[in-house]
Amino acid sequence: GTAAATAEAAPPIAPPGVTLGVEICEVQNGRTGEVHVTVVSVVPGGAAYMAGLRRGDVLTRWDEHPIRCRDDLVKVLRQTAAGAIAVLQIVRSAVHGPRQGTSVEYLRLSVRGA
Repeated sequence: GTAAATAEAAPPIAPPGVTLGVEICEVQNGRTGEVHVTVVSVVPGGAAYMAGLRRGDVLTRWDEHPIRCRDDLVKVLRQTAAGAIAVLQIVRSAVHGPRQGTSVEYLRLSVRGA
């Protein structure tokens, strides 16, 4: 069966100095209780867009830092200088076409100044 999920919308991430151009929310798996940081929207032309992030992607790592909740992402962004290059690990679901299921992907992201 499918696991029920609950989503809690959060304000856009806006740490001083850097911007990703992405809005996220924490989604809790109703069966396991695990929380996932999920992309809600991506700003066209922003750093996340340029890296290839899509709505529905689940953020799991920023370089060597695990992303288990929204605060993890905010913390790592506050430690990242504008212009830095980061490797973002995501889990992406494919629901159409020959590649149905989920895959782990790595995106190279250039952090932009706010």
